[in-house]
Amino acid sequence: MGSTIELRLNGTPVRAEVSRGATLIDFLRDERGLVGTKNGCGVGQCGSCTVLVNGEIRRACVTRVEELDGAEVETIEAMAPGGGLHPIQRAFVDEGAVQCGFCIPGMVMATRALLAANPQPSEPEIRAALDPNLCRCTGYTAIVRAVQRAAGVPVTPAAGAAAPELTAPREGVVGQSVLKTDALTKVTGEPLFADDYRAPGTLYGALVFSEQDHARLTAVNTAEAAAADGVVRVFTAADIPGRNGFGLQLPHQPVLAGDLVRYRGEPIALVIAENARQARRAARLVRGEYDPLPVLHSPAEALAKDAPQLHPEGNVAETVRFRRGDPDAAFAKADLIVEGEYHTHSNEHAYLEPESCLALPGANLPDGWDDPAPAGAPGRSPRVTVFTANQGSGAFQQMISASLAIEPEDVRVVYTPAGGGFGGKEEPTVQIHAALAAVALNRPVKITLDRAASLRISTKRHASTIRIRHAVRADGTLLAVETRTVCDAGAYLSLTRPVVFRTAVMAGGPYEVPNADVESVGVYTNTNPSGAFRGFGSTQICFAVEVQMDKIARHLGIDPIELRRRNALGPGKVTVTGHRLSAGVGYPQTIEAVAAALQRARAEIKPAPGKKLGVGFASAYKNVGIGKGMPDEASAAVALGADGTVTVFVGATDIGQGSDTVMAQIAAQTLGVEYDAVRVVSSDTAHCPDAGMTTASRQTFISGNAVAGAAVLLRDRLGLDEDIAAPLTRAALASRYAELSTDGAGETGESGPTGEQLDPEGLRVEYRYRPPATVKLPEVFTDATAKNPEGFPIHFAYCYTSMAAIIEVNPDGSDLVVKKLITAQDVGRALHPQNVLGQVEGAAVMGYGFAVRERWECGRNGTPTASLKALGIPRFCDSPALESYIVEEVDPNGPFGAKGIGEIPLNPAAPAIASAIHDALGFYPERLPIAPDGTVRR
Repeated sequence: MGSTIELRLNGTPVRAEVSRGATLIDFLRDERGLVGTKNGCGVGQCGSCTVLVNGEIRRACVTRVEELDGAEVETIEAMAPGGGLHPIQRAFVDEGAVQCGFCIPGMVMATRALLAANPQPSEPEIRAALDPNLCRCTGYTAIVRAVQRAAGVPVTPAAGAAAPELTAPREGVVGQSVLKTDALTKVTGEPLFADDYRAPGTLYGALVFSEQDHARLTAVNTAEAAAADGVVRVFTAADIPGRNGFGLQLPHQPVLAGDLVRYRGEPIALVIAENARQARRAARLVRGEYDPLPVLHSPAEALAKDAPQLHPEGNVAETVRFRRGDPDAAFAKADLIVEGEYHTHSNEHAYLEPESCLALPGANLPDGWDDPAPAGAPGRSPRVTVFTANQGSGAFQQMISASLAIEPEDVRVVYTPAGGGFGGKEEPTVQIHAALAAVALNRPVKITLDRAASLRISTKRHASTIRIRHAVRADGTLLAVETRTVCDAGAYLSLTRPVVFRTAVMAGGPYEVPNADVESVGVYTNTNPSGAFRGFGSTQICFAVEVQMDKIARHLGIDPIELRRRNALGPGKVTVTGHRLSAGVGYPQTIEAVAAALQRARAEIKPAPGKKLGVGFASAYKNVGIGKGMPDEASAAVALGADGTVTVFVGATDIGQGSDTVMAQIAAQTLGVEYDAVRVVSSDTAHCPDAGMTTASRQTFISGNAVAGAAVLLRDRLGLDEDIAAPLTRAALASRYAELSTDGAGETGESGPTGEQLDPEGLRVEYRYRPPATVKLPEVFTDATAKNPEGFPIHFAYCYTSMAAIIEVNPDGSDLVVKKLITAQDVGRALHPQNVLGQVEGAAVMGYGFAVRERWECGRNGTPTASLKALGIPRFCDSPALESYIVEEVDPNGPFGAKGIGEIPLNPAAPAIASAIHDALGFYPERLPIAPDGTVRR
């Protein structure tokens, strides 16, 4: 049954037939094509769907259309009806408040309502008004600054008044906070994300998940679902024509479970129907029949002697060991031995864009898709074209083709910007399923998960238990470290191997520790697979190492900051894995920047009556790139079109961190052209060279160097001067193209002098960059066994950070408030300073959430965490104040001296907060999260 309603939508009268119970968000997106309103949760918890109804905020995902007869509805599309930007939108762009962009339309609409009711709000009033709206990227401070700018009130500075000046040269577009390439699209709500696109005749899919944690799957009954209204087909494991398995390192995770299920989020069937509602309803009619098996909830259970084996190779997914120097002797002669056991938990990425994929048969494209037609990108027509967010289209292409039993070239994967990723979109969730159905049915297929399904299927951060000992001299000199780390791998391997490796090789922290005995193990359990998550294993070990450092300092009566100074890595110092560092080590500068800011903050922040104030300090370092002797190269292409547009084709994916903008800056600066003349096409397998995964803080360094190399080739091809006086305009480039296009050849080059001819049409060049060589980690070694002056360079670069936390808490541990986080990060060179600050701020708040309040439970009672609210993600009102500093210690191998930034600012938050709690209460929290209900756990 339905009804007829009349309303005004963005000023236009609308008369519509609506079905009973239909939501406003479905009406806007599916019936009216207004896709600027986003659906992040479906239950009114994230604010991404914020619209105005009669001038007041409403959540479109829980508002029934039938209730809106006679109403005035405004969406993001009405903000600037004459084109251009509304002042609120302009403020969001100018303040760098746009990262992944998924939350931004809702933020803009909420801001409009706020300023209509309160034209000059204070910062607390801004935070209170926007508190129902979640952002996972920015840490909220840039959004607050944007609202202040739009309101015309004083804007809270992005960093402290005494922030050190950036030290690297600021000539040209590199080093400037230029307009981000995607900012205007995101702030206006234009079609961008996978679920925003439509295609005629699209079918819709819904997954059916296992109801058991571990069981034999004896049957999947699909008859009732297949007979349901609108259902076209139900797929099971028997319908997969190729390999029923995927995985970046070991393809043993089933696309659809066959005879065995190993966790409660494992798909057992796929329902395809004429619309999404029919697919979801029919999915509930599929019945799996199970023979339950013993469930392993934890690594301890899985390591027990009588534990059932979850995989043929056993329950141990990975083991990494190394022994350097003589740790036994170091412990024997130590003046102090400090040990502890630390526990970090599994947590959820909580990107606001749920997983989505639109797969089209053949070379078909969605409505409104502006397909790049670059010179020199020939290729055969694909059998399926897949539009989806991911962190590496080339890897997705390989996995999809293997399951469909077709050649990789028969699959085109087109990257649609990710509404957040943080590592969670490195592996497929719905993409293979959508492609399978599109090819089998010869119709477009879209699958978009709701939030509960997203939480149920996706990978998580590895929960870890870390036992650690330090041997120390009386003067605070670190002599040795010993660690035993056990990581929960979950049901399948995913990326457990490199994560476990990272927990091992970062065991020394950013300190010179000459002796080490380290072992890290990953163990299979019947929980969600643990995969890539911002920090990638370094987060877990950092918590243990840095709390240990605070304990050592307090045992010896040394200031915790001074202890770090005495042991800090720097040029000429050697890491725990035997790498003698040279240039590009800015860790000592991060200590001093935070120490100076903390001294000022101590004088300014006072505890409320009856409260206790605590201060803690922590540091971290992390690799840039994959390292350990593995291939880590990337290619990029740069083309000049007839209209003078320079197009950069790169495999790196922009998941909100701004890599497209950085690539455009590098190309413009290297070529000597105006920034506005450059566009970027990223991670489209039909047009872009492969660059590997957007992971390990590697793309600015690896792909940035590849883009720079390609730009040099094109500059030479165009006969341009390296030291051009003024950047060339698009018109000047068009003239140069006309002069040279009849010559017609493209080039390719590598990290070396050789090149070879290609036969593309037009002016397109390609360059492959190989970073400095790295080595495998020996299992047993001493510094004397090194074969080169660098010792054992298992990575080619590192990034460094320090953080201070100021907390307030009741004497009994209740009502914990993190008042402020002060961060300084060595970024090599800030190619886009505003974007760098945004990454630092967002990661710091994510680190706060991980440390204090976030939790994801697989659930021994069969009820996994199913909503964003239950995850405990930080919001505007409970997020700490931030003070952030950029340290520029140029890396000689990075593009214009830059290196990675996106992951490491998260790491020191947990140990800094734990040490601050000790400062206030006299004990160290050794288990995360520290205070999920607001009271510190002992």
